Amino acid sequence: MGSRTFDAKYALIGEDLIIKENVRIHLNQNNKIIDIEEINNVNNKSLLIPGFFNSHCHSGDFGLYNKFPSGLNLAQLVGDNSIKSNYLNTMTYNELSDNIFKFAKNGIKNNITLYCDFREGGIIGTQPYLDSVNMNLINFNFKQLNIDNINVTILSRPESLEEAKILSNNFGLGIRDIYYYPIDDLIEFVNIYATNNKPIQIHVSEDLEKRNAWLNDTGETDLIWAAKNLSPELLIHTNHAEQYEYQFLKEQNLPITICASSNNITKTKEIDWQGLQEIDFPIKLINLGSDNAMFSQNEIRNEIKNIQLKFNLDSTDLLKISMLPDKIPSLNLVHNIEIGKFYRGTFVNVKKSITNHNDVISHILD
Repeated sequence: MGSRTFDAKYALIGEDLIIKENVRIHLNQNNKIIDIEEINNVNNKSLLIPGFFNSHCHSGDFGLYNKFPSGLNLAQLVGDNSIKSNYLNTMTYNELSDNIFKFAKNGIKNNITLYCDFREGGIIGTQPYLDSVNMNLINFNFKQLNIDNINVTILSRPESLEEAKILSNNFGLGIRDIYYYPIDDLIEFVNIYATNNKPIQIHVSEDLEKRNAWLNDTGETDLIWAAKNLSPELLIHTNHAEQYEYQFLKEQNLPITICASSNNITKTKEIDWQGLQEIDFPIKLINLGSDNAMFSQNEIRNEIKNIQLKFNLDSTDLLKISMLPDKIPSLNLVHNIEIGKFYRGTFVNVKKSITNHNDVISHILD
């Protein structure tokens, strides 16, 4: 790929998503932004955004979307012997591969430019990503996947220490709730991936019963224990966490992912937004996720709408938590439109002038 330029009538620039008008973006041959130039009038009616960041999802159950009964709880939907686990355990390799790439293509359609995919099933569960290199469907590099300007961080779930040694060569580690593993195995998994400098992300405090069991066994909540002992770059769900735990995460500068729509479907507790606001939990540490593909087909607009309806967040904060993975170390080169960053962006058509972030929200949710 050679160097290239493109123009936008409006663009959201930098970590503050500053609105600039009549912009030309210059990329080098490695897709890195080398200049952002303000030019004379751009005739196209376009808004360039970094794109949405889906910070937590599971692409493998894409084929179950809207094919499960209503009224089921978390365990019945996604636990052991659940609708999801039975589906994953009986699908063919071709079905899995098809689900993964349909999910990615849906992301492109929904202005997703970056997502983190938790892949169940050990080596077999990640194989479509590796095999696709040979089919020239994707440009696979380390833990990043690129299909038409959509980037994926792949978090593997090893089923043994031997699998961990193999998977950590190419993928990050996505830990299912820590109660499912012996503590010694958890520590060893983390050591294997950390040695290969791979990212570690962990489910915590989604299931109240399992959270309480861990607390009774260890004297600490799963959230606090995982943050202290497993070196995660991101904690997923956290919806049963209490205010003192969020204070601890704030002090540790450790980001979280909120999957609000999933919490509604699985009938689990909503996150304590009021508690977050009372301790001034930094917006830059909050990310949104769509969770299981059976619930959402790689879409973040629904998460924005869910939060917008229930909580008093201004438009700038809504844009930041839906687009920028500011404090996730493995993504620090691709998180915004800024000189020196790898380009990550997508265009949204606009019908009227854009002067503030409220205008941006109205366009992207339209």
